[in-house]
Amino acid sequence: VIVPLNWRLTAPELIFILKDCGAKALIFGDAFAEIAEAIRTAGSETDVEHFVEIGDGTGWAKPYERIVDYSRTEEPEIAQGGDEPLTIVYTSGTTGLPKGVVHTHRTAFAGILNVLATIDKVRKQGIAVVFITHNVRHALAVGDRFTVLNRGKTLGTAQRGQITPEELQDMMAGGQELVALEDSLGGTV
Repeated sequence: VIVPLNWRLTAPELIFILKDCGAKALIFGDAFAEIAEAIRTAGSETDVEHFVEIGDGTGWAKPYERIVDYSRTEEPEIAQGGDEPLTIVYTSGTTGLPKGVVHTHRTAFAGILNVLATIDKVRKQGIAVVFITHNVRHALAVGDRFTVLNRGKTLGTAQRGQITPEELQDMMAGGQELVALEDSLGGTV
C-alpha cells in the first residue's frame, strides 16, 4: 500500500502518519535526509523498519539504487485488486490530526471512469474541457486536441488523428530531453 507524504509536514506530523498507517518502509530523497533522520531516531513512535534513500548522502539508509540492482527483473504476479487497498491518502488535519483515506483498486478505477465519463458528457454538450493527465490512453480516450507542456514550455500540439499513440507518449515522456538524458545515463530511462 502506497502512502504519499506531504513534503511540507514536520517530523512530528509525519511520525504520526507513519505510525497511524503502520508503514514499515520510508523512501526519501537526499533533500529530506534531515527529516528522515528525525523519523529514524523517533524509535517506537513509528513502525518504520527500513529507510531507503534515493541518493547516498546519509550513510545509514539503504541506497535505492542498490535495492533496484539486486531486484528481480521479471514482473511479479499481481495477487491483489478489487477491494484491496491501493493507497492511503492523508487529509490536511485542519480540524485535528490528519485522517487516512483508503483508496482501493476498485475506487481508483471508478474515479478514473467517472472523470472520463464526465469529460465525454460535457464535451458532447459542446463545452470545452481541459484535461490534465500523464496517461496516454486517458488522453486519447477523450481528447480532440493535445498540447504537451513541460515546465511552462509547449513541447507540441496536435489534433486527434494527426498523432499516433507512440508519438504522443514520446512527447509526454519528455521528447528529445528524455533522449538526451538516456544518452547521458548510458541506458534506457
